[in-house]
Amino acid sequence: MQIKEYKGLPEDAIGIRQEVFVTEQGFTDEFDKVDDVATHLLVFDGERPVGTCRVFMKGGKGVYMLGRLAVLKEYRSKGLGAALVAAAEDAVKRQGGRMVCLHAQEQAQDFYAAVGYTVFGKPDEEQGCPHVWMKKELCPSLFRELIRKSKALSKEECTELLVNETRGVLSVNGDRGYPYGSPMNYYYDSEENCIYFHCGRTGHRLDALKRDSKVSFCVTEQGVKKNGDWAYTVRSLVVFGEIEIIDDTERVISVCEKLCYKFTDDKAFIEEEIARSAKATLLLKLTPQHICGKIVEEK
Repeated sequence: MQIKEYKGLPEDAIGIRQEVFVTEQGFTDEFDKVDDVATHLLVFDGERPVGTCRVFMKGGKGVYMLGRLAVLKEYRSKGLGAALVAAAEDAVKRQGGRMVCLHAQEQAQDFYAAVGYTVFGKPDEEQGCPHVWMKKELCPSLFRELIRKSKALSKEECTELLVNETRGVLSVNGDRGYPYGSPMNYYYDSEENCIYFHCGRTGHRLDALKRDSKVSFCVTEQGVKKNGDWAYTVRSLVVFGEIEIIDDTERVISVCEKLCYKFTDDKAFIEEEIARSAKATLLLKLTPQHICGKIVEEK
């Protein structure tokens, strides 16, 4: 799945809203002048548009309205609604917004509550359908900052951790919105400032990444103990970013050689292993958008 952003109402969004709100739900006053100035988002399954929503500034002071969220019936309960809300919130943040409000159908209240919205004001009706007003304050950044800043790792310390460690947990947006995390060996390329993983050509992880390229990757070192103490002092970090799937045998071989040498200098073994499996292997390239590291004592 892929989400695209538009200024002004695209034809594909018209079709989805017509099918969901007019044909399916019976609303008659669906389109308005706001469509001309709003930011519209569309989620695609391949080339097919399957969901949409819009956001626009309302009343100044960083307040935006989210609305007209619609997903085609056969694509519901797959996490697309939540993905559209998250993409809309990202768009609001880029435009300097601080709060998102919405006028939700009463039957959708639980969905919006699950993604962080709370009710305010009095319930009312729109075209005879019960609605509730809901809102959500947004973080000023796309990514949260560490609360205990005294424990934060420097950029140099985060780089050192990525270079020296060998494993971490890569988490993707899995089936039906459930997070899917699994331990992965990795190679950090300090010149490109990216993280490479290898994977097979089928599986849960790859299916998830084709729907949503956003991931998080957590790396934790074993830690050290002070003399006579039972507790470890441990450094860890979380990388947020997007994955690019690379299907290029030469690059697979080049990166996998570097990855293998993190574990062994047995050249014959490495060459044999790569010759055996390179054609069945893909590369996952994680480009960081935010890295947050910290040091903690386990007591």
